[in-house]
Amino acid sequence: MDSAALEQLLSSPDLPPVVYQLIQDPAAILMAAALLEMWLPLPRAWRAARLTPLFKALGSKVNRPQRSSSERYFAGILLPLLILGVVLFLTLLLFTLAGFEVWLSFVLLILLLELNPQERLALQLKKLLTQGQKQKAKELLTSQVLRDTTPLSAMGTAKAGCECIALRLFSGWFAVIVWYLILGIEGAVLMQTVFVLNTAFNVKLAANRSFGLGIRRILQAMLLLPALVYGLLHLLNLRGFKQFKAGFAGMQNCAAAPCSGFMLSLTAYLLHLSLGGPRYYEGTLVRYSPTGGEHNPMPQDLLRVLQHVRFYGFLLIGIALAVNIALAAET
Repeated sequence: MDSAALEQLLSSPDLPPVVYQLIQDPAAILMAAALLEMWLPLPRAWRAARLTPLFKALGSKVNRPQRSSSERYFAGILLPLLILGVVLFLTLLLFTLAGFEVWLSFVLLILLLELNPQERLALQLKKLLTQGQKQKAKELLTSQVLRDTTPLSAMGTAKAGCECIALRLFSGWFAVIVWYLILGIEGAVLMQTVFVLNTAFNVKLAANRSFGLGIRRILQAMLLLPALVYGLLHLLNLRGFKQFKAGFAGMQNCAAAPCSGFMLSLTAYLLHLSLGGPRYYEGTLVRYSPTGGEHNPMPQDLLRVLQHVRFYGFLLIGIALAVNIALAAET
């Protein structure tokens, strides 16, 4: 059945109006895509992260060592804006040529959302650390983070894993959900592209110290609304105000990435986990302020962090879906 026939079937007069509106409702499409992506083991080549090497190659063309810091900084703003413009144009062109936007949005959301890779990472790290295979756990973590994992203990590996999963899940999944609900599929595409660009031009690497500043600031600007939504959702529980206060403390301690610091501190405080602290990047010691609770992370905390962020993501989708259903019933 082609898209035109399917659209004619969905618009049939025999179909209740509420059901028809629900099928086309963005929150319903998002819920279906998020649930399917969570269980569907898509290969990495199909995900947005596959573009990271391409973006790195493009960055190397303009981020040359002989250029001054100011030239690198402006190049690090212009190149991401150019890439974002091209991605947005291609997205709009695809929807213009597509026959059925609902299914296209559904498929693109499955490819954009990044929950399943973080679930697999959490499960694999927990399994290796529980079995005492610290070296294999560190090798697995090395493929996901920029920090030097060699000096990490088992607890340090669990802590680094918790931070990695929380931040990646927030930027590559929760924030994509928020921007989809605000701007539609274009917002989801832009958010995920900004996240991938930040990964490709990460300022923590010496070569990107000036070049990566622009995309990091764009990312933090894009994460402002998701961080606010994430914090407001926590006000629904009994200790919500204390958690919100902990998030603001993390924001103040992480001036370079305030929205990421807010989310990480709030999550760590609620789960009573001690995150942050010193770490090495390319042999250079970098000290981050401790944040969160008092307990050092254990292997099982990898899943606790994942489940916590996942719960609030699906809670947000559920709230949006319930509101849309209520509005559809009234009309």
